[in-house]
Amino acid sequence: METLERLGFISVQIAALVGLAALLQWILRSWIAPRWRCWLWGLVVLRLCLPVSLGADWSLFNLLPRTLPRALPAPTRPTPQTESVGSVGLGRSTPPSLPAHIPAAPTRPLPLPAVLLILWALGAFAVLARTLWHLRRTSVWVATGRDCRDPALLDAVRQAAHLVDVRRVPSVTELPGLNSPALYGALRPRLLFPTDLTQRLDPAQLLHVLLHECAHIQRRDIALNWLLALLQAVYWFHPLVWFAFARLRAERELACDEIALQRRRCR
Repeated sequence: METLERLGFISVQIAALVGLAALLQWILRSWIAPRWRCWLWGLVVLRLCLPVSLGADWSLFNLLPRTLPRALPAPTRPTPQTESVGSVGLGRSTPPSLPAHIPAAPTRPLPLPAVLLILWALGAFAVLARTLWHLRRTSVWVATGRDCRDPALLDAVRQAAHLVDVRRVPSVTELPGLNSPALYGALRPRLLFPTDLTQRLDPAQLLHVLLHECAHIQRRDIALNWLLALLQAVYWFHPLVWFAFARLRAERELACDEIALQRRRCR
């Protein structure tokens, strides 16, 4: 099946690209900044996006079988034969001899490409369902928070957004039970903040944390998370895709720390 062949060919290319990216990162680990290491792993993401974004003869719709299996021909009933005029009976037709039992059409097992395609679809559905389930749980949890009313914290968030060149200052929601700040929402990011964090950090540490989170907004990492989740569902069977995305997320955190340190020096 053409779909599986193309998917397998892309998987081989991804394996080679991940190996090359890991080798380059190991060789240049002390020479290139984290943001460039993010771009290095971003090449893997770009290659994975090509089959989805191109509108040529390959698309996600081609994962469906292009032709339906042909049905077996129905058993034909033998036509009655008429005797000739010179035979006994003078033209009377004799009843056809029908078999006592018509055998049922043999059942054919699914071909291996169809089985693999079904397994891929089930795996992709399971990964997407798990992602949506976690999103639902998070949204219910976020609904239990309350809007921040601390003027000092809100002023620090505005200052951090200004230093990182974030045009829209994110709203702040205080959430009990949260260990560290996080962002929620792709279109209008919201800053989730632990209720007791301001008591545990001094002003310099608090500014660094806020700059880090604003750097995620500037880099549009929330939208990237959705793209990674979609690609991870499509290529759930490829362990190197999971490895590449884990490395991308780790380098992304270092890149945000780098931005936070740079903007603190420029104050």
